[in-house]
Amino acid sequence: MTGRRLSSSLTFFSKVVLPLVWIAGFVLCAACVFFVSPGKARDPGLQSLKWAFLLVSLVGAPAFLWFAAGLKRVTRDGPDLLISNYRRELRVPVGEIRHVYQSWAVSPWRVVIEMRSPTELDSTFVFIPRFRDGLTHRALGGQHPVVEEIRAMCDAAR
Repeated sequence: MTGRRLSSSLTFFSKVVLPLVWIAGFVLCAACVFFVSPGKARDPGLQSLKWAFLLVSLVGAPAFLWFAAGLKRVTRDGPDLLISNYRRELRVPVGEIRHVYQSWAVSPWRVVIEMRSPTELDSTFVFIPRFRDGLTHRALGGQHPVVEEIRAMCDAAR
């Protein structure tokens, strides 16, 4: 892969490692709470803890996977973007990009690229931009510079 990386070097960690560790940890804790000391007298605090762990596991795991599974690695390669889901890489001409924006709803920030038409990977790509590139902009509440960079590339291609 050549070019300048636009996505964070922690993308693989955020996409694969963190969800697996988080989900495995919560499921293990929930299992430990459910199967701890069978035969002892019921403790009301332990009962509520059991259901809290089960609820967090059942709601948290899909939510965590939803946020993490769609992350892509994005690299600028001349006038195009190389977008990878770590199994396949796709060259996307910036002229095919319909809209680029920054999602404010989650931390770390995510950049969303919407395509004019569906591609082999998807019609929308989400990636975590490099943190240090947007450090001053984050402190001031502004947009990450990579959003403006991709928008400028799109404008130049049209």
